[in-house]
Amino acid sequence: MKNLFLILSCTFLLSVNKLQAQTNTFPSTGSAGIGTTTPNASSLLEMASTSKGFLAPRMTFAQRNVIASPATGLLIYQTNNTPGFYLFNGIAWAALNPTRATTTLNNLSAITAINKSLLPGIDSSIDLGSPTKTWRKLFLKDTVAIGTTTPTSILDVNGITTSVSFVSKDTNMFGSLVGIAGPTNPTYALTINSTYNALAGVLVTDPINNLGFRCDKSGAFEAIVGTKSSTSSNTPVIGGYNFGNGNGINGNANTGIAISGSSQTNYGVFGSTANASSFAGYFNGSVFATGTFQTSDARLKKNIQDLEGGMKIINQLQPKTYQFRNDGNYAKLNLPTGNHMGLLAQDVEKVIPQAVKYAGVNSSVLNSTIPKEGEKGEMIDFKAINYIELIPIMIKALQEQDIKIKALTEMVEKLSAETKKSPLASQQINDGFLEQNIPNPAINSSTKIQFNIPPKAVKAEMILFDAFGKKINLYNLGKQDNGTLDVDTRMLAAGTYTYSLVVDGKVVETKKMIVAKN
Repeated sequence: MKNLFLILSCTFLLSVNKLQAQTNTFPSTGSAGIGTTTPNASSLLEMASTSKGFLAPRMTFAQRNVIASPATGLLIYQTNNTPGFYLFNGIAWAALNPTRATTTLNNLSAITAINKSLLPGIDSSIDLGSPTKTWRKLFLKDTVAIGTTTPTSILDVNGITTSVSFVSKDTNMFGSLVGIAGPTNPTYALTINSTYNALAGVLVTDPINNLGFRCDKSGAFEAIVGTKSSTSSNTPVIGGYNFGNGNGINGNANTGIAISGSSQTNYGVFGSTANASSFAGYFNGSVFATGTFQTSDARLKKNIQDLEGGMKIINQLQPKTYQFRNDGNYAKLNLPTGNHMGLLAQDVEKVIPQAVKYAGVNSSVLNSTIPKEGEKGEMIDFKAINYIELIPIMIKALQEQDIKIKALTEMVEKLSAETKKSPLASQQINDGFLEQNIPNPAINSSTKIQFNIPPKAVKAEMILFDAFGKKINLYNLGKQDNGTLDVDTRMLAAGTYTYSLVVDGKVVETKKMIVAKN
């Protein structure tokens, strides 16, 4: 019995080993079932169970890739490197995962098309990007809404109560008109805050070493236009504020006017300075005005006193002829050319210091172009004269001169009257006379004076006096009856003079002569 059991056991083991070593072939027709006796007629193999599943071959990514000549349709389960079912499609292994990106997007390659809406899991809780990770380019076809769910234009920013900042890391292009807090159909490339008047306009905080705003255009109309509709507003339309040494507003033009100002009822141009030693306006070149006025209202003045010694002050001034320099930085001052007449500020400062003021200017602001940032330039130091201050002095000097002329005239008339009382002198005077000088005023280098000397005269002289009665020159006329005296006026200052014909110590006649200069 034992021998029979041993023989049967060996026979069974041999049969099992033989089955494991050979290839099992199912019939080409019919169906096989595991867990079912009635497999589906359309299937070759059907497995049925409510407690167990089908377990496919499991291997790593490296093991999968060493399968020799995988058949098309071969299925495995990969255990690493994005685990899941993979099917060989005849060319490469393809994942049988659902057609969606992983939560880390680590299975995307190159450009990936997304044809689904990107919705946050919870409203107002998902950020698109971060302060340290930004999107490079953004291409949008339809409307963009910020702060509203019903946009009315291609870019609609509405209902924003806090400031909004747009940061661009690359080029964003809008292919149509854009309105921000503006109309539904803007007429400009960009319309801002034309509807929501409570909002601010455009703020450029700090572009550092770049321009804050620039407009390059051609054709008609201004590059920048600012208007205010309020008739009660007293703030400027355009303001320029510079906390450094540069200009507040700079204007340059080729052939037109660099800066133009006009007003219907007020000042066309207004300039002021808080520095008493500076100037409210500086003009680098000649200035033309159809009319000028200077503050002189008595209500603006105090400690008012009469001016004295006008002629004394005038006599201390030293008029000069000169030409302006045009070398080096002085050429940037656009000083007049040719010969000129005037006073030297240093000379005037010794006599009338309040009429002289320092007027230096930096060469960098004299350039025809906008100075470069950080350009220091060179200070051009010079002094200027307030010639208006000289007018009252000249008026006072003329008044003082007129008083002396009147006194001198009265004295001459008195002497003439006393001379006429003498019978001998009267006979001589009646026989002599003095003509007015020609030309008068004496503008050229000389003037002529005709005279007549009585026949019985022993000595005749012509005496020239200045406006103060001081004798300037004496001319000996000899004993000629009728004669002409040439008076050289080149050494005489411009002003009023008197000349008298004196015969035998008696004044025959006195006349006035005016000397003028070109």
